[in-house]
Amino acid sequence: MKKFLTICSLFVLSLPIFAQQKNNTHKQTISKENNILIQFDQKRDETSVYIYPYSVVFAEESKGLCSGDRISMTAGFDFNGKVKTSRPEEIEFGLRSKMFGRWKFIEHKQRILIVIADGEEINLGAMKRINAKKNHIANINCSEYLEDLALFTSTKTFERIANSKKAVLKIGDYTVKLDKSHRQAMRNLFDQLVD
Repeated sequence: MKKFLTICSLFVLSLPIFAQQKNNTHKQTISKENNILIQFDQKRDETSVYIYPYSVVFAEESKGLCSGDRISMTAGFDFNGKVKTSRPEEIEFGLRSKMFGRWKFIEHKQRILIVIADGEEINLGAMKRINAKKNHIANINCSEYLEDLALFTSTKTFERIANSKKAVLKIGDYTVKLDKSHRQAMRNLFDQLVD
């Protein structure tokens, strides 16, 4: 399975560029509803299905220009061609963080993702840091740190989390409750897996 989040990271980070390029003919949006984007890439002969836009799962209240940390979530899968011929065995789960002051997920132990779904603790393992970018904001003399993290999990585990009545993510110093809308977006993605 290809790493769709790397492609999604590039896609999301370059949205303003794509908005200006109306002749972008190799990507075709097939569907965009219920927080699920289905896109076909002609160059790769590949279809990507993922939660879009990223769902904000943690947002610190902004207390000035250099504050307001946030963590957003996505998940998805891809397959060859335009028609899915089998059910993917894995879902790629991703987190995007935008923090001020320092990197939050450099060390391996900071990237261990644990989900507590209906009281059951599920250790999904260490997320891979697939993208990191530091932006210095000169006029207010601070920096924001953007990090994209990803891991693969089985569709069975993903379904258990999506269908839970209560779910909490634990990663690094953060404990984040997934609200009903987050779990609904996950269920909407899971519905796309059904053949």
